[in-house]
Order: sequence, then structure tokens, then C-alpha cells
Amino acid sequence: MLQTLRNHRRLVVAMLALQAVVIYVRVHKSSLFSDDFLNFAIFDESGLTISYLLRDVFGQVAPGYRLVQGIVFRLFGPSFIATATIIAALSMTCSALLAGIARRLGASNPAIAAGLLIFIGLPQFTQTQQWWAAAVHTIFSLTAILAASYCLAGSHRHRIALGTFWFGIALGFTAKVVCSPVILAAIAFYREWRVVREFVPALREALRAIVPVAALTALYMVGLAVFGPQLGNAHPSASLLATYVWTNLVKATIGASFGLDAWGFDLPGWVSALGMILFAGWSIQKDRGLALLWGATLIYVLASAAIIGWNRAGTFPDAGATLRYGVEGATFLVLGLMLGISSLQLGRAAIFVTLLIATLVLINTQAHLRNRVLIAYPIDETRSYIRHLKASLRQLKGRRDVVILQGTVPESIMPAWMAPFGDVSRLLHLYSPLPVADRAKATHELMRDGSIRPITAGQAPL
Repeated sequence: MLQTLRNHRRLVVAMLALQAVVIYVRVHKSSLFSDDFLNFAIFDESGLTISYLLRDVFGQVAPGYRLVQGIVFRLFGPSFIATATIIAALSMTCSALLAGIARRLGASNPAIAAGLLIFIGLPQFTQTQQWWAAAVHTIFSLTAILAASYCLAGSHRHRIALGTFWFGIALGFTAKVVCSPVILAAIAFYREWRVVREFVPALREALRAIVPVAALTALYMVGLAVFGPQLGNAHPSASLLATYVWTNLVKATIGASFGLDAWGFDLPGWVSALGMILFAGWSIQKDRGLALLWGATLIYVLASAAIIGWNRAGTFPDAGATLRYGVEGATFLVLGLMLGISSLQLGRAAIFVTLLIATLVLINTQAHLRNRVLIAYPIDETRSYIRHLKASLRQLKGRRDVVILQGTVPESIMPAWMAPFGDVSRLLHLYSPLPVADRAKATHELMRDGSIRPITAGQAPL
């Protein structure tokens, strides 16, 4: 047992080292951009107040999201290196927690290794890791959900209280978390099932573990109804919503996890779905207790996709395959794979083949994505703009005779719908205390390429 634990730890350390390399390849060409500037500017203007914490976050009340944005800005300013480091640390924490959950639920080290190879290469993480605003929603909440799952998978006498605590933390980042109690219940069930191998006692344990989580979810839903924003956005038809959910399931969750979707081999969605159904059925035949976990994963993906689709599909009908919407579902899918592989009790040759397949999946996903930036925003323009801005501010550092002309930054940096946070004064204040004034008092101007230049006599406004 002790040797197995040591091997588990060595395995996790090796996988985390590999994951650090993968994350660097993914994010080194990315940048902070418009959504990030907007969130930092909101905190810069509001400060850390109750009204700030409860402020609408694109249709959600997410105080944890707002709090993290404020803390990070106060500690590091608008630093992409800082945010990328935080994202990497939390992503690696997710891997360690996932491996710990699988081990507590009886997964073998080879199965955990195969699962981690797939997990660290998940394309769903790529888009989220490249985008700080999305990461604060997704990776922070996923880390908390995995922490809750880790607690419930263990034997500590306060595990239910600790699991509920971490679930509450997750609720502060995104509304999708209301779907995760089904996963927590399945983990509590399977933990007990492994011990007693009887359905009723295991179900009773799952219900006992999930009652406080359900109560907290109900309280959150009431708070959302009372304090939540009234969106008034267009909702999809039933057929459009069904298409959206199906696409999220077979492409953004299952297909993308193995590089079989549009970012990989571009196979029809039903191919990957059929393969997953066959594997799940095989593992359930070996261990009936896995039926609830596979079922819970399916319910989570369908429910979370329906929530997103109800609020987004009316405006963005083709967004069902968006990778960042499949992060959590893919994570639970990998947990099922780890436990399913373990249930098969493979021999050495089969273990070798399994690890080889997992390695090929990782290579496949990375080969198709390479170091592409998957965010549909002008990242190159933003990187250039901020580089020029920082260079100009270094040259002007310490000067007291500089006043910057008020205006608006280019739409590639801050789109018009973000007004008034696209004002020069608001963006500049994120980086420098230089004063901003109208043309009568201004001495310098922030140009469209991000550089700051003196205003010459008779110069026309840009």
C-alpha cells in the first residue's frame, strides 16, 4: 500500500511537470484583452464594496469572480504574467485533485496515468487558460468543485461539511455550479458502494452527503431570483435548444476531449458519443456502481448545456461547440474513464496499450491545436498596443509635465459596447497615474497603436 502511494505521488508530480509545459505552449502567445480590461476598470472605479461584489457579471451574480478580479488587480495590476501563473497553478491543482479523487475511489495508478494524460491535454482547457476572464469563471469554480469531490471521496469525519464549504465557494464563480450536486452525490454513492457493494446503503450515504449541498443550492437560487439581473435576452426555440445541447455533448465535451471534433479529426459527433457509450456500458458490466457516476456525468452535461443554451443560444445559436463550455463535463468524463479502466482489471499488455492510446490522444489534441490562440478577439493587436503603451510609460516615468488627451481607445482594444470603460482615462489609469484632460490642457496623446506622443501645435485630433 505504501509503495502504491509513493508511486501515485511520483506519477502525479511527473504529470504536473508535463502539464506545466503544455500550459506554457498554450498561453505564451495570449494576452489580457478587452474583457479583462473591463473587469479591472470596474474594480478600479468601484473599489471593494458590497455593490461591487453583487454587480452583474454578464447575467450572473458571481461575488467570487468579482473578488478575485479585485484582489489580482490590487496585487499585480493588469499583468498577464501574473494571471497566466494563477491559471497554471489552478489547472495543475485540478489535475492533482482529480488524481486524488480517483485514487480515493479505488482507481489504479495506470488508470490514473491514462486519465491524466488525456486531462492535461483537454482542448477545452486551452481556450479557458488563454482567457483570464473565462478562467476566473471556469477554472476557479472547477477547482472548488474538485476540492468538494475530494472531500466527499475521503473518510474524514467532517468530509460532508468540508465538501459543502467548497461547493459554496464554487457557487461564487458561475451559475453552472448548480448542476454539480448530481456529481457530488454520485461520488458519495460510489465511495460507499466500494465498501458495502449494496445499492440501498450506498444511496442512503449519497443522500446524506447531498442534503446540505442541495440546501445551499436552493438558498443560492432564491438569492439569484431576488438579486439577480433581469436579462431580457432572446431565448431559443425548443428545437434550437436541443441542437445546442446535443452539440455541446458530442462535440464540446466528448469529441473535443479526444481530438475528434472540429479542432481535431472532425469526425461526426455520433462516432465519439457511440464510443463513449460502449466504454461506459463495458465498465458498468464490470462494476454496476459506475452506472450512477456515468449517469450523473450525462445529466450534468445536459443540464449545464441547457442553462447556457437558454441564455446564449437565442443570440449565439452556433456556440454549442464552444470549448470553454465543456471544461467541467470533460473533467467528469475523465474521472469516469479512470474508474472505468480500473474496473476492467487489465493485464500488463492491455495497460501498455491503454497508456499508449492515452499518449496518442494527448499528442493528437496538441498537434491539432499547436500554439494557436483560440480566442476570437484581436490578441495580436492587443499585445502590440499594450507593448507600445508600456514602453511609452517607461519613458515618461517621473515626469510631472505630462497630461494625456481624453478620448476613446480603438475598438480592437475596448469595443464600443463597453463604454464608458473604453475612455482613455479609464484604461490608462490601470497602468499609470498620469492625468488625463481635454485638448485645452493635454500635452500628450495616446495614439491608436498604443504609443504616447507629444501634441504638436496645430495638430488635428485623431
